[in-house]
Amino acid sequence: MKRIFTNEFKRFLPVYLIILSLVILLGTSYALLRDSKTGTKSYTMNVAGLEITFKDKSSIDVLSLENAVPISDEEGIEGSSELVFTIKNTGNVKASYDIYIEETSTNPEFKSVIRYIDKKGTGEYTTPKTLGDNKYIDQNGTIDVNGEIEYRVKCWLDESADNTYMNQTFKARIVVDAKQFVMKKNEIISKVSDTINDSDGIKFYKVSGTHNGNGLFVLKGTESDEHPIYFYRGNVDNNNVYFAESCWKIVRTTETGGTKLVYNGAATIVDGEKQCNQTTGTGTQLSVRTKAFNSSYNSPAYVGYSLPESSKIYPYSTQTLNSTTYYGSSVDQATKRLVDPVLELNDTHHYSYNSTDPDATGISGDTGNVRYYFYKNSESGTSGRGYFIKFDKTKSVSTILDEMLTESNSKNNPSTIQGVINTWWGIGDNSLNSKYGEYLEDTEWCNDRSVASLGGWSPTGTLYSSNLEDYSIVFNEKVRYDQSTYGSDANNIKNTNTPVLSCSRPVDRLTVANGNLTYPIGLLTYDEVAMAGAIWSNENSDFYLKFYLYTNQSYWLLSPARFSGYADVVGTVTNVGYLKFYSVYSDDQGVRPALSLKNGTQILRGEGTKTKPYIITED
Repeated sequence: MKRIFTNEFKRFLPVYLIILSLVILLGTSYALLRDSKTGTKSYTMNVAGLEITFKDKSSIDVLSLENAVPISDEEGIEGSSELVFTIKNTGNVKASYDIYIEETSTNPEFKSVIRYIDKKGTGEYTTPKTLGDNKYIDQNGTIDVNGEIEYRVKCWLDESADNTYMNQTFKARIVVDAKQFVMKKNEIISKVSDTINDSDGIKFYKVSGTHNGNGLFVLKGTESDEHPIYFYRGNVDNNNVYFAESCWKIVRTTETGGTKLVYNGAATIVDGEKQCNQTTGTGTQLSVRTKAFNSSYNSPAYVGYSLPESSKIYPYSTQTLNSTTYYGSSVDQATKRLVDPVLELNDTHHYSYNSTDPDATGISGDTGNVRYYFYKNSESGTSGRGYFIKFDKTKSVSTILDEMLTESNSKNNPSTIQGVINTWWGIGDNSLNSKYGEYLEDTEWCNDRSVASLGGWSPTGTLYSSNLEDYSIVFNEKVRYDQSTYGSDANNIKNTNTPVLSCSRPVDRLTVANGNLTYPIGLLTYDEVAMAGAIWSNENSDFYLKFYLYTNQSYWLLSPARFSGYADVVGTVTNVGYLKFYSVYSDDQGVRPALSLKNGTQILRGEGTKTKPYIITED
């Protein structure tokens, strides 16, 4: 991405090297890397979304001014040739950059006797300046998407220069610092460790640590992708960002080259500079806490971050079982009668009209709706209580599950927690969204509701067992990591040892474009937190050096766990640093929103540390 451009001025004019220097997201400083080829005839380059074009291709062939002689400002202004170039923003966000002259001659005193003038766009030439007084042609310049700005520069040896400068060679370059916030395969320079680490050796079913991943990694299998997935893991402290009036932690890059961040609280001001020193406590969460992921819990639909319309949410009811009610293995859609009616609710007879008549057809009264039982709280007989949902007799339980878990969910019915985040980000004329929404990419937020086991929701499923999972709907996210139930060590995580970042079902891919989000903001998933260093029900705190998402607090993630009469969302990171799940109406979970910055978003300054975070926006 580095190129050298040169231009031969007339007899008194030095030559400039143009070097586009990309600000590396994970680096600690700007890098000006030189191309050793000096004879290039190229005159247009596009780096980091800024296209630099020289007016005169034929003049790009020498690097130095030799045998320079002093001249007056009048002679310099009138007689010197112009170096003319344009900068065009071909990226997808407003760009920021610096342009300055950097003298590279061996004689360090040249900067005191080099005079120059410059002109930007249609403006007038500046008053002649000495290089030693002000090296900037344009400092903190900005350019809109598709915008184009022309620059003209003239330069000469000041008439006050004594004979020691006569007939010497002067060298300089114009440096264009394109201040971009990007993570791409060939542009990451690891300042965290000597190299970008290979994730092949990480055991994701074990906590992070010195011997199981600590630093910056590239995800196995993505190394050759256009946008490899880079992620932080373990006890790292150089992934701090200040953006949209708050501090954030970098989690990973996205499949489209964006950079996913998670909220980390308010900044502190030290000596006039913003710092991101918050690591634990409620200050790492939104000050507006929610008492629930969803305020209702009695339907499988409530594991959703966006919900289906109200008519497609089927809350359950309970009743005391008795020995006179008939239950069927299904409902005959032609006759509307129960199939094979029996007087005992069991693992093969889940349907009922709550009737003592085995030939009931659901034509009148309470028998107008089918009752479908998914759980009873006794092992045998008709004793105990039955848990059921009611729906029209023309439907089946598979249809109902499709309505709750498969049909498209709408932004018009957000979950409780999404409503909290939407209010924080988008409410008001001077909202965060109005000021910073242009920086966000509409990445997919995976609310993975794919089912691993239907339990009692299968017409032949278990209605009761001492093992809660036998009669619950179990979602795939929980299967991937729950060692206590589904195996351990290398047999876990679907036997692949690979976090799942893709979303297999299109309906679970939440975006603004898909119509199921109001703003492109969500929560981290179970897999993303596992990549960072947590596992199911095993501590990752002091003993393991902690990991950067540990806050000594519990907070919500986006991943469903199960429905067992209560909708449970998996992935709250507990105060001892492990993954767990809670009922969606749990009243003790914090909110840490996540968002993804577009590939190409500006970075103004910073090193990623707590005391010098990457500054993306000024307030």
